[in-house]
Amino acid sequence: MDLTKAYQHFRSWQLEPHEFKCKSKGINTCANCGHSFEGDYCPVCGQKYNIGRPDWKTVDKELMGIWSVKSSNTFLTYLMHILGRPGYLISDFLRGRREACDSPVGRLALVTVVVMVVLRLTGYTHTGTELLSGVDSVFWAKFFEWALSNVEWVVLIQTVLLIIPTWILFRFAPRHTRHTLPEGIFIQFFMSSVVLIAVMLRALLGNVMLVLIPIYYCIAYRQLFGYGLWGTVWRTLLCFGIIFYFFGTAMAVSMRISGDFWGGHSTLEFLSMFGAFLLLGAGIMFLGYHIGKRTGA
Repeated sequence: MDLTKAYQHFRSWQLEPHEFKCKSKGINTCANCGHSFEGDYCPVCGQKYNIGRPDWKTVDKELMGIWSVKSSNTFLTYLMHILGRPGYLISDFLRGRREACDSPVGRLALVTVVVMVVLRLTGYTHTGTELLSGVDSVFWAKFFEWALSNVEWVVLIQTVLLIIPTWILFRFAPRHTRHTLPEGIFIQFFMSSVVLIAVMLRALLGNVMLVLIPIYYCIAYRQLFGYGLWGTVWRTLLCFGIIFYFFGTAMAVSMRISGDFWGGHSTLEFLSMFGAFLLLGAGIMFLGYHIGKRTGA
């Protein structure tokens, strides 16, 4: 097997996996309205020329219809694209190639259901409960207990929090420059599917599968925004660092309110420390924004 040719074929598929060519030859008769036509689709009712008896592929497409997902691609096709070319798939959607890709919302809904079923069957939601014994705060003990039982919701919350840092740090990227916040929402819809799949693989194959999350974020962001390897890696890691930083700040605030933390300090001292945390977080984002503006690395 020629690995060079195999890789070149994979790269060409990543960049352009769709072929919009007429597959039918000659005159076709529409099974829906009886109209005779040339081409793949009936010009009267829009039905495809080769509709025949239902098979397993038909079952898959009909199930997709429940989630208002475009039925021209199967669920397995979506998985192949989101795992094999995540950034290019997102780019297709942002550039308006809606006939070449699927609805990120509909596919995310289906992925979430599949992952929920797998996690319940594998008992994943019952793992990690021993960590709760080291949490003194009642509020955070309940929060972590809920998080361990609702991993799919935690993933969705995490990806929502990544919208702002991604928008700031990848604002001046070589590709999709100045992407908007609505576009950022759809970017994270796609990435939520990747993260949920990684969590599902973790339940099936072990904790090592969680390494796929930052790796796939770097791959997707590099394909989508066009930065080099290191430019993508440091921006992606900083995005995660920002959301974890503010999550830790929120955790400290709630523990202060509940009296479990900084109990020996005055309210003024606490507010001063809290303000310093917020200013430091804002400063990190501001610095990342200007570094990204000045460099394309």
